Amino acid sequence: MENRKTIIEGQSELRSRIGLYRPKFNATQNRIAEFLLADEQAALDMSIYEMAEKIGTSVATVTRFCQMIGYSGLAEMKFHMQQQAVSLEKDIGITRSDSVNVIKQKMMRFSENALHSCLMDLNNDALEGAIDIVGKAKRIMLTASGSAGGVTHTAVGLFMNMGFDAFMVSDQLLQLRTAANLGKDDVLIAVSYDGRAKSTGDAMMVAQKAGARVILVTSLSDSLLSRHADIVLLTPARAAGQSCRKRHEHHRDSPLPAEHPSAPDDRGCDPLL
Repeated sequence: MENRKTIIEGQSELRSRIGLYRPKFNATQNRIAEFLLADEQAALDMSIYEMAEKIGTSVATVTRFCQMIGYSGLAEMKFHMQQQAVSLEKDIGITRSDSVNVIKQKMMRFSENALHSCLMDLNNDALEGAIDIVGKAKRIMLTASGSAGGVTHTAVGLFMNMGFDAFMVSDQLLQLRTAANLGKDDVLIAVSYDGRAKSTGDAMMVAQKAGARVILVTSLSDSLLSRHADIVLLTPARAAGQSCRKRHEHHRDSPLPAEHPSAPDDRGCDPLL
């Protein structure tokens, strides 16, 4: 069958980032987004001056747009677009007709691309700061929601193998009580893909109030939870093929700020590590 459905479908990193930040765009930012999405290749071939003129805006506005979706500027955005184009040409999508050997090779390429994206997105100063805090910590508590819990369970095992007193509490009420008992020599590591998971945010705020240091692993630098972290470690925005459905529920009596009364949990969402 010619148009065989893929089991894993990819989407460009640019489209993923624009999709994540789009609710915050104003009219001009929406015009820039539409222009980029209409023809990514044409955008790659333009200078920032040509792009600004074509869209009908200023160079500074284009630069601010790039920074808003997580890049330092147009040059870095174009670099990531070029890297993504190379990856897509190699086709890491898995189809039903692929042999076991082909699937192994595609999964290896997928893992390599994910690790490369992490290396590109991680801020060296933030990483060094996190290493310093963790290295001096008396206890390391980890917290996450949804399938991000699998990542944190793995991290607990790795920390314990290195000799750290690391643990994770799954029950939300016990999680808050445990976070409240952390001290200035302890650290809480929170994992939230979209930076809005309510239960994770509650634990972060309680731990910080207790005097513990807080490290957040997320894909959004200006997310709600980042306000309550001492250090934010960024992971790549995930493509549509790895996307998840989020359950948006109204949460009452939440320690989260009043302007965000309905922050959802990361149901089935974990950062790309």
